[in-house]
Amino acid sequence: MVEAEEVGADKTPSNEENVSDLEKKIIRQVEYYFGDINLAKDKFLQEQIKLDDGWVPMEIMLKFNRLSQLSQDPDVITKAILKSSNKLMEVHEDNSKIRRSPNMPLPEMNESRRKELMSRTVYCKGFPTEDTTIHKLLDFFPKFGDIDNVIMRSFNDKATKTWKFKGSVFVIFSTVEGAQDFLSLDSVKYNDTELIKKWQNIYLDEKRKEKLEAKGKNKKKKANKEGKDEDGESKTEDGSEDNKNEEEDGNKEEKREFPRGSVVQLKGLGEKNELRRDDLKAAVEKLGVGVGFVEFSTGQDEAWLRLDAEGAALELAGLVKGGVLEINSEVKADLRVIEGDEEETFLAKCLADKKKLVGRSRNKARRGRPFNNHRKRKGSPSKDNSKKVQKTN
Repeated sequence: MVEAEEVGADKTPSNEENVSDLEKKIIRQVEYYFGDINLAKDKFLQEQIKLDDGWVPMEIMLKFNRLSQLSQDPDVITKAILKSSNKLMEVHEDNSKIRRSPNMPLPEMNESRRKELMSRTVYCKGFPTEDTTIHKLLDFFPKFGDIDNVIMRSFNDKATKTWKFKGSVFVIFSTVEGAQDFLSLDSVKYNDTELIKKWQNIYLDEKRKEKLEAKGKNKKKKANKEGKDEDGESKTEDGSEDNKNEEEDGNKEEKREFPRGSVVQLKGLGEKNELRRDDLKAAVEKLGVGVGFVEFSTGQDEAWLRLDAEGAALELAGLVKGGVLEINSEVKADLRVIEGDEEETFLAKCLADKKKLVGRSRNKARRGRPFNNHRKRKGSPSKDNSKKVQKTN
């Protein structure tokens, strides 16, 4: 069950005075769940629609938090759905279940589809980070034209271990022309704050350039630092400070969650390839997208990459022409963004593997710790200076 901070837009015609504000919100929420974007990645809902010719019982629908917050009365929900002019949803004759209309099949989420969505997606920044809700945004954007989706961008705050709103969103307009009309407006304000607005692909390209510049600066700093630290010795004679820091770093790693929207798969590398993990990493990082981990062995036809920032998978997909990533002059691979349960499974495996690695590293550090800081092992013989051979002239 996917409960992301995004939801389909309200497209009920304005001349339907008999549709209340609550009913509009219900329609909007239900049509988001069964909409093109969410349904393509919601494994829970996909399993449900396989059970009964697409029908999903209302008792199942009420398990979705945002819908149940609007109403827990099945009759209220089904009556609202029947008032929608979009004809996306159908209500069973006994009002006990709903389904997406078979006349509106789900489009395949492939590279062509992603590019089509990006062609009508706008980046907007300037919203309050504390007070903004998805429903407030959905009341705001339809003033400027029909929209399909609003995606609130968030980040993982390591201090509080919670996801927080960045103050920016991606808005998917219903048409390219609608997005262009919005961008053509001289001024768009939200609560008296002027919004920054630009095409999503332009924003992603700017971020890519920023990351490349930052990476170059970091390399320069690292080179300068390495030039100064010529001895490279530990703080303490027995290495205890180094080991302590290693353990502390390990504990931090164990607690750290990986960013979501950060996994991609590369396929078609060729079973006789002589590639290394560094080759795949370099191919991605030259586009300005950082790589945190590569799961690949030489000779494998496919590889899995965990990128180092939230949403970086879609960012990378937007930078790759035709959905094909060029590794070198001879090898090109199809790139696929991993989402939903498939991503969660991979990230859980990454976290488990990392914990094992940290544990082994910590144990190895303890075993290899020297006892040469004027301390004796338990049971070791006493030092007898009297037996030393004296050098005579």
